[in-house]
Amino acid sequence: MRLGVGSTGTTEDAGLATRLAWMTALRLGFLTLLLAAVAFFYLKGALLQYGASMRIVFVTIAAAYGLAAAYAALLRTGKNLRRLAMAQLVLDQIVWTAIVYVSGGATSGATSFYALEGLVGAILIGLPGAATAAIAGVTVYAGMCLAFALRWVLPPSDQGPAAYVVTLSELVYPLLVNALGISVVALLAGYLAERLRV
Repeated sequence: MRLGVGSTGTTEDAGLATRLAWMTALRLGFLTLLLAAVAFFYLKGALLQYGASMRIVFVTIAAAYGLAAAYAALLRTGKNLRRLAMAQLVLDQIVWTAIVYVSGGATSGATSFYALEGLVGAILIGLPGAATAAIAGVTVYAGMCLAFALRWVLPPSDQGPAAYVVTLSELVYPLLVNALGISVVALLAGYLAERLRV
């Protein structure tokens, strides 16, 4: 038992448990810093002016902490660690989507965090983790773009619509570029993780 987490089974399971514990802690710290940066630099800390966007930021922080508590509880059991890692990768991509949404939508600089999750997946469980993160990232990002194009989702009501790309013709380029970037980073990270394992 390390870092207060349990592991049942092989030394590979013990290694995964340790990596999951560290990644959960690092992810939570990074997400908190990132959301604070979005709130205070991008939205300029104007709580009253950007009420709707700030609500999304605060709900995302609360959800991230709730997920971290659930991860920690499941991690302590030491069971189904691989499934837990996969679930973290997918749920993190959804959390990144909330950040992308409030920080400019499809053209937000925060879209790079989808690719970052591919690196996390490679660190946790190699190529399968990187591929899972990439597929989840491209899927939720494409879903957000499609929702903008179909007007199912509108830019936050407290931000100017000029900052958001919402027509299908404007969304195609950022979607293709980001999908390619996410995929390339995940494949390279997964490949390197597998080479290190061998």
